[in-house]
Amino acid sequence: MSEDKAAYLDSINNRYFGAVAYENEQERRYLEDSGFPSIDEWLQARTMSDNQLQQWASSGDGKAMAFYIDRMLERATPYLHLRGVDDTAYKASPAASYALKAYEFSTQVQSSHKSPFSGYLLGAMFSTLAYPQSPESAAAGIMAARDAGDPRASALLLTYEANHPGMDQQAILAARRAMEISR
Repeated sequence: MSEDKAAYLDSINNRYFGAVAYENEQERRYLEDSGFPSIDEWLQARTMSDNQLQQWASSGDGKAMAFYIDRMLERATPYLHLRGVDDTAYKASPAASYALKAYEFSTQVQSSHKSPFSGYLLGAMFSTLAYPQSPESAAAGIMAARDAGDPRASALLLTYEANHPGMDQQAILAARRAMEISR
């Protein structure tokens, strides 16, 4: 695998709290059987244009919605630092549009893609797009993934909590209820 592809996949894994990584064939099968996008699917989606991803997501495919939300997060991120510093520049940037497009598909992916991955996706999205950024939303997403059946989520949550001490537990619980993935 090229360095570029490896770096891209590493950024995906980091964005989703380490939840898309696997250590062996059994874990890889578990992830794919549980609705997590595969390496090949991530790489394929990467080659698609924003319009192609949006059209695919509009078809109702849960993974396509996840890829589109991820793309919108990726597009918005370079501008998010402007919030609170130069709101006029932020509002003039394409970030607000990207964020709106991500939010548009968030409830749809939550109801149509019953994978634990949806919890990680929603946690990353709400955490990243919140101003100020919300570690509580990320923790809630990890909890939603745990509640949706990912047995690795409890360990990922402990690691996340250790790296983000002092989170508001009531905010986490409120966000978790909003991110619930019914099975």
